[in-house]
Parts: sequence; C-alpha cells; structure tokens
Amino acid sequence: MSPDNLRDFGQLDSVEFDTPVVVLLALVKRAQDRLDKEWMASLPKNSEIDRDTFSRHRRLHAYACKIYDASLCKGREKQAAMLGVAERDLVDENFEEADDGVAHCPRFAVLLDHQSKYVYPAFSCTVHIFFIDVRFFSFRSVVLAVRGTFSLTDVIIDVVCDDEEFLGGHAHRGILRGARAALRRAAPALRRAADANPSYGVCVTGHSLGAATAELVSMMLLFRDDPLAEDVLRKGTQVECVALAPPPVFRTEDRAKLARISDRISIYVNGQDCVPRMSLGSAARLVTALRAVDALPLTGTQKFHLLAASTPGGEGDPVADRAVAALSGKDIDAVELETNLKLLEDTVASATQDR
Repeated sequence: MSPDNLRDFGQLDSVEFDTPVVVLLALVKRAQDRLDKEWMASLPKNSEIDRDTFSRHRRLHAYACKIYDASLCKGREKQAAMLGVAERDLVDENFEEADDGVAHCPRFAVLLDHQSKYVYPAFSCTVHIFFIDVRFFSFRSVVLAVRGTFSLTDVIIDVVCDDEEFLGGHAHRGILRGARAALRRAAPALRRAADANPSYGVCVTGHSLGAATAELVSMMLLFRDDPLAEDVLRKGTQVECVALAPPPVFRTEDRAKLARISDRISIYVNGQDCVPRMSLGSAARLVTALRAVDALPLTGTQKFHLLAASTPGGEGDPVADRAVAALSGKDIDAVELETNLKLLEDTVASATQDR
C-alpha cells in the first residue's frame, strides 16, 4: 500500500462498528485461515536455497535466538556457554543498559564462528589420470548478534513508525538510530576480531527487532554508509546478514541497490508471522477488512455459525455442530454456511489487497 493510499487511514475509525470488534477480528481470522491454506498450497515445493547454505544460516541465526538468554547471564563464561561458543571466542558484549546519549543501543554480542565446510568434490580426468579436486570454502565469520525486543524501550522503538532518509530511500527512524548506536559500540570489537582473523567474513544476525537492526547495520557495511564501516572492514571482506522475522525497516526505488541487498541479506519468515508484515499499510488493510466484514448482510446467528460451526467439506464435527445449533436456536444449514464462508473469504481477500 503506497503512502498516498494511507491519507484516509485516520478516518477509517471515525465511525463506530455495528458488530463488536472482537467478533469482526475473529471473522477476519476465520477467513484468513482459509486463505492461508490456499497460499500455502501455492508455494513452490523446492527452495532456491541449497541445503548447505540453509544449514549454515540456521547455525548463524541460532546465535540470534540464544542471545536472549545469554544477555541475562552474569559473567563472560556463562554468557559464552549460553551462546554455544568458547569463552575466548566471545569477543565483546553489550548486555548492560548503557546507551550512548544519542540513541537506544540494542544489546548485542560479537563472537567468532569457526565452523567451515567442504563442498562436494569436483571430478576431472585426462586419458590416463583421474583427478579428485576437493575445494575448500571457508564460512568462518566474525558474528555480530543483535538481541530482539526484550524491554519497554525496545517495544517503543518497534511501534513508532517515523522514517528517516537512508541510502537514497527511507528507513525506520528509531531502528536506524539504534543500528548506528550498535555499530558505534561494536566497531572496536569487530575491528579487533577482523584484524586477528583476516580470512573471516562478517555476519550480522538477529531476530525480530534485532533482525531489523542487523539488516540496517549490514547495509551500512555493504554501502560504506557510516565512516565506521571503513574502519571495521578490510578490503574484500564479505558481509552477509541472516535476519529472522524482521519487521519492515527500509524502502527504496533503486532496483540495483535492492538487488545487492537481496544478494547479501537473507530473511527467514515462519509462515504468516505478523511481525515481518507489520506496517501502517497492513494496519490500514486490517481496518478496511473489518469495515467490509461489518457491512456484510449477515445476521447475528449467521455470524455465530461462521465462527463456531465446523467447516463443511468433510471436516465437520457433528457433536460440536449440534451444540452450536442448540446455543443459537437454529439448525446449521451446510449449504448456507459454505456460501457465507465463501462470501466472507472473498470480502477479506478483496479488502486486504495491496492497492
């Protein structure tokens, strides 16, 4: 949804609903569940990510999950153990409330990931000699793991949607300032680790708010947006980001820039997780859907049946349906129920289309 289509968003809540909002939300959820099944069935059966890359990403974003508990531990030894690394490989951490006076600095850890992997051998031969060329690719990384939403300040940063110019586009202002603060605080440790391990790449990872911060830090490093990026990175250092369920944080019309970002930042989303889809536009679509459902010519009993009755088509529960009929004082008409479900589904699908 473009910004121009959001101008009337503030007026969407100016008229009261005829149906209780909690009922409307439940009806939208019922329709969305059916739409989700269609969406899941439409997804490709094969992933574009090869198994080795996925395994490596899974290992790296594990640090983004473990950092929540690690940030509560006292002492470097316990923190390292919680992160699953040796104490000597925990280069630095910022688990205390020590903001820099300019912006809230997300909690983070800088660590070394020494794991590497052999790829499949390449075979070749001449007339008399057969060669096996086993090529070694190093996936060793200096990892900056950023903690996600964990405090009231984190929540406030999440919900404030002001943006700021960044890399020729716009970024979430609060998260961008937090990313700059994190890079300022982590830069010395990142440089020490990079100097001590010149063959290592840099991986930034996080979950939720931490993933959004990780994305912006990675962009600063990729495009040398911050002067600190030049200090942190050696020439030729590979930068990548593994982001788990980040909220929307950056937009631009620069296709070349988007292509480079997509090449170096990998985002993983679990099904229909709402956080990566959270924005002013999605909120406007939800309110539009509530309005559209509220306007449907359905009686209170029909709405009750839509919410409580079993879904037709072989999934019905006769015992539950008899109880629903007894409570509503009207038998459930399977044909009517399916018709109303289809009407509800079409209404929600139309109201939530991106315009």
